[in-house]
Amino acid sequence: MFGGARGLGGAGGAGGAGGAGGAGGAGGAGGAGGAGGAAGDSPLDVGAAIGNRDGIVGSTLDATLTPAPLAGLRASVDAVEPLAHWEAWVRGTVFDVELLAPLQFAVAGNRGFELSCRDAKDVPRPLVRVLRPVAEDSDGMRQQLQFVLDYADLRSDRQVEIQSQIPQLMTYWAAIAGLRPDRHRWTMELLGATVRFAIAVELRFKHALALARPVELSPKVQPMILTPGHSSFPSGHSTEAHCAARVLMALRGVDDQGDGLGAMLLRQAARIAVNRTIAGVHYPVDSRAGQVLGTCLAEYIVGRCADPALQPVAHMPPFSSHTAREFDAEAYLLKDFQAPVDGSDSNQIDRDGDGLRLGAAHTPVPSRAMAWLWLHASAEWR
Repeated sequence: MFGGARGLGGAGGAGGAGGAGGAGGAGGAGGAGGAGGAAGDSPLDVGAAIGNRDGIVGSTLDATLTPAPLAGLRASVDAVEPLAHWEAWVRGTVFDVELLAPLQFAVAGNRGFELSCRDAKDVPRPLVRVLRPVAEDSDGMRQQLQFVLDYADLRSDRQVEIQSQIPQLMTYWAAIAGLRPDRHRWTMELLGATVRFAIAVELRFKHALALARPVELSPKVQPMILTPGHSSFPSGHSTEAHCAARVLMALRGVDDQGDGLGAMLLRQAARIAVNRTIAGVHYPVDSRAGQVLGTCLAEYIVGRCADPALQPVAHMPPFSSHTAREFDAEAYLLKDFQAPVDGSDSNQIDRDGDGLRLGAAHTPVPSRAMAWLWLHASAEWR
């Protein structure tokens, strides 16, 4: 449906065997840049180009300079204007570095791992802290495993969804928001950067908080798909889906109330997360942790995209700060994670309780490159 851009989902691929790496190719999302192949590099084309040049250049080879397309855009170092001139995968790499550069990961106590963002004074400000369960053989984890076994009854009903969500999630966001590759090029690049960033962060958390997959705790689970080769906690699909949903909501300027766009995006994110439990590869607590992590990452991304010096008011993100959050999985082990049924449920991420604790708000340093991307993506919806 989305050609090369489909690779964005590789996003979802974070769940897939080794696919996370390929996810980097999401930038290649634009890797449609492969379109760069438009020039053609086949032996036939190369040979033709050599002969053709000999036939039209002539014998007088004076080094006459032709003004370069970017001549007027190089007045300042690290200007944003050349971004539109680069291949999509090059831009994607720039965005990836911009988002990851100010971050700092650290162990937090015996069970926790945290992410901080350095502010304008190079002081680390808390972004999110996640604590894993105390033990894998506890009554709480036994209840989580029971949820997984109970959800298996839905596998036949969700088979098509589950399999389609292994390599990509873009199809689902597009269906809700009306995304088209020809009309929303910059929005899709923003979502690509969002997903790649979420994958990078989630995998670092997965490594730090290593938790056994359901199949490792019981032979009765028998997942319907291949169990990914990384930690169960937190859920990558939940992290990516909730992060992308929140970024898209901010871009469109919508909230999560009623049956509107925002509510649909969050319901979809939760359904994607629940599908991974149905498949037998995640516990409900993984999904909740991913929801918290994804929401925090989305707020950080949007905050980095806010630059009043570059954006007119009409294209400014709706907020520029992120709220620090802490999630303790141990306090959630007796609970199931379910898709919200109305707007009042979908904003549960902003309420203390069941392991979630809200902290202070901080404003990250704007990224001119990300602000440039936001400006172009925003213009596609105005």
